[in-house]
Amino acid sequence: MSWGNSLGKELVVEPLLKLPAIACTLRYPAAKSVPDGILYAPPTMDFKWVIALQEGRLLAARSWTGAVEAVADARRDGDALVLERLRIAEVSGLHFTSRLVDVFDWLIRVHVWDQRLPLPVDDACAALLENTPIIGFGPFGKALFCAAKTWNPPPAPRPLRSDGEVVLAARQGDVAALSLAVAHGAEIDAPARSGYTALHLAVMKGDAGLFDELVKLGADPAALADDGNHALGIAVVHKASLPMLERLATTGLDLTLPNADGFTALHGASEIDHAAVVPWLLAHGLPREARTKHGHTALHIACALGHAEAAKALLVAGADINASSPDGTPRDVALSEKKLELATLLDDWR
Repeated sequence: MSWGNSLGKELVVEPLLKLPAIACTLRYPAAKSVPDGILYAPPTMDFKWVIALQEGRLLAARSWTGAVEAVADARRDGDALVLERLRIAEVSGLHFTSRLVDVFDWLIRVHVWDQRLPLPVDDACAALLENTPIIGFGPFGKALFCAAKTWNPPPAPRPLRSDGEVVLAARQGDVAALSLAVAHGAEIDAPARSGYTALHLAVMKGDAGLFDELVKLGADPAALADDGNHALGIAVVHKASLPMLERLATTGLDLTLPNADGFTALHGASEIDHAAVVPWLLAHGLPREARTKHGHTALHIACALGHAEAAKALLVAGADINASSPDGTPRDVALSEKKLELATLLDDWR
């Protein structure tokens, strides 16, 4: 679990560089900035690999020992990272199958992107696994659930991202390390593996000092995380304090911006029953009747989830109790989701 606090600098690659290279061309979409750091860290002990980017090379190492078993030269090509000249340690479990380039591709995909894909194997390996399937657990752990003699992976679901120096400093709340990393040229808005920037992490942590330093260093408050989520929505769903919200409001961020699903921060407040923030959001221009891409207002969301306090806050603020949607009015939604308390609340409110 210590890999979560690592940049991968302890991974030793030099012995593998003496090995003959295997020609390959593996191409992956990559974030605008992918600094040196961890691309994948195992969540539990039964995932056996850690994957990192270091000095123009992509490394795969055993998570228990840190022993590097595979390395590929990496170069940037537009919005992609291209891997070439693969080297694999002679004692590596990746030799489990002769299809070394394919299995290295599999290793990256099933770990970095959590793609559920069969291990690409040759005939001999297929027969071995058929007779003794448990033998695959040693080299691959829980990532291996089946194997196939064909290999045609789907596109990667998102760009490659890493936990670099800036993200690690933000996660640890280390303002001095953050400033030093930026002074040495680190990209302040490089997204973490999670898709969040350092500023997003500061908002989630409620760390005002870290937030102020990031803004001072030029962090972009308008940077988007996955699904178009922005800093205010992230702040609301993590129940950031009102002073933190005020900080965001002073940055010039468009507070009314919805995410890719049409959720505004007001919908987010309804989703987690964060009633206390509703008056602040409305006072800062968020529209009461904004619709998600499925046509629901914040009041519809509160009623669907049975969040009475958020619903009350919206009703006090004048939310439309009869707002239409593909699923009916807020009361219709409450009844269809069996939130009888909310239906009663709406009846009494009338």
